[in-house]
Amino acid sequence: MGTTLFYNELKSALSSAHTLQEVERIIQKEIQNISGFSIGFVVGKVTASDGDTRESNLTLLEKRTKEIGLIEQSNNILVFSSSVIPAFIEVSAQKDEFYIFWEQIVEKYADILYTTPNFEASKGASAEISLAQKMGKIITSYDKVIISKK
Repeated sequence: MGTTLFYNELKSALSSAHTLQEVERIIQKEIQNISGFSIGFVVGKVTASDGDTRESNLTLLEKRTKEIGLIEQSNNILVFSSSVIPAFIEVSAQKDEFYIFWEQIVEKYADILYTTPNFEASKGASAEISLAQKMGKIITSYDKVIISKK
């Protein structure tokens, strides 16, 4: 299975989710169906600030997730990010609930985390990286992965 297929299948499966609990159940099910792969999670800014929009941030996060995934599939790493969930779930969740949710996803399912440029501007992304550091997970950057391809 390639990362693009994994990402697209996960996003498609999540399109029927209506709550964060349903999202986690689907992520868990999809990851349990995979063997021989590590799971990568891409962290980045989603909320809008500094003249950008939430939609543009999600589009960029999805683009970077797919770029990393195409490179990392040769290392048997399947990659996803918060850009896979339907937007209405994020909007309906309380901000703190959403942050806690993604920290739990990182804790339970991610083997490696990828930071994207300007991730520090995101409270949620910063918290995910802090948690991953405490847990001793592998953390690398989008820039390193892209540069290593060249």
